[in-house]
Amino acid sequence: MQALLKKPLPEVEVASFFQIAGEFNAEFKVLLADYAQLTGNKVHEKAILKYCQDVLEYVSYLARFEEILAEPQHEVILNFQKLLNFHQELIDTKYRFLAERELLMFNDEDFRKRLNDDLERMLKF
Repeated sequence: MQALLKKPLPEVEVASFFQIAGEFNAEFKVLLADYAQLTGNKVHEKAILKYCQDVLEYVSYLARFEEILAEPQHEVILNFQKLLNFHQELIDTKYRFLAERELLMFNDEDFRKRLNDDLERMLKF
């Protein structure tokens, strides 16, 4: 996908971009299904899923505003390229941190009780 973002995309390559994006989305769905079956420490897998979600957000944005694909120096494309270029570093740092926090909160009984209490209080308004 990254090679497709280095130059303006003629219509044929735009179609290729969307085909690759669709394949990525299908593989992401498989990852989600596999994640549900995992037992034990899920931090690394969760970090990868969070990274993939951000990739899909960029792909979705580019699908909605495909005219951006004609501008290789567009800010969105440059940011997307950074996301792709530094994927392992981002997964090991930013996304690992986010995954740890999310899993910690999800498994923390006190947090879940406070969240439940807050939701009940908000629904009464």
